[in-house]
Amino acid sequence: MYRVLFILFVGLTQLNVCFSQNLSFVKYGRSEGLNHSQIFDIAQDANDNLWLTTASYFIYRFDGREFFQHRISLANYYGRISTYKIIADDQSIWILTNLGLVKYDGKKYTLVPMDEKLKIGFNSKLILDHNKRIWICDE
Repeated sequence: MYRVLFILFVGLTQLNVCFSQNLSFVKYGRSEGLNHSQIFDIAQDANDNLWLTTASYFIYRFDGREFFQHRISLANYYGRISTYKIIADDQSIWILTNLGLVKYDGKKYTLVPMDEKLKIGFNSKLILDHNKRIWICDE
C-alpha cells in the first residue's frame, strides 16, 4: 500500500515539473510614467496602445515602453473628473466618468449628452458590441 502511495506521490510531483511554465513579470511604476498604482480599467486601441483609468483623475496611455499621462479637459468645466471605465474603437477612446461619457478623438475631449436618469458610478459597465455600439449599464 505504501509503495503505491509513494509511486503515486512521485508521479504527481514529477508531472507538475513537466508542465510548469517559466513566467516573467515586469513591474511598472513611477519611473515608467505610471504615477498611480490603483488601475480601474484597461482598453487596447487600434494602434496597440493600452489605455488605463486610475484613481488619480487621469487616464494613461502605454505604448509598450512608457506611460503618458492625459488629463481630461472639458470646455467650461474646471473640477476634478473621476474616471471609471474605458473602451476603444477604431477612431476614439471612450471614458466613463463622474460627469458622464467622454469621447477622446486623439486631439480633444467631448462630453457626450446622455439621459440624466442614468446613475453612473464606479460599478457601472461600459461595453462596445460587435456593431460598434456603446452600451452603459448603470449601478
